[in-house]
Amino acid sequence: ELVQGSGLGEVHQVRDFLLAQSDKPGFPISPDWGVLVVGLEGVWEIGSDFSVVKSSERYNAIGSGGLPALAAFHALETVDGLSPQGRMKLVLAAAMYHTAYVRKPLKVVTL
Repeated sequence: ELVQGSGLGEVHQVRDFLLAQSDKPGFPISPDWGVLVVGLEGVWEIGSDFSVVKSSERYNAIGSGGLPALAAFHALETVDGLSPQGRMKLVLAAAMYHTAYVRKPLKVVTL
């Protein structure tokens, strides 16, 4: 929600925004967070250390459901005719099925 409210979409701008917010109340204090930024040029993860890493694939997943989501993304690469929204729905369903900590309601944010 913090990133969504920023109005930013370019990965380094998002990282700089998060860095500027990191000392403010309400910012995650846990070292176990990350943000995915998806653009026409690729998919990046911004880590809790504010590092920026570009995925070598056209997809990425983080968090407790990350591994089953990555497996689903990989398997769905060969399926033609799926919309991005349909693909995301199937990936999230796989993550929920295989991970006790992934449950509805799920929120997909589009900037």
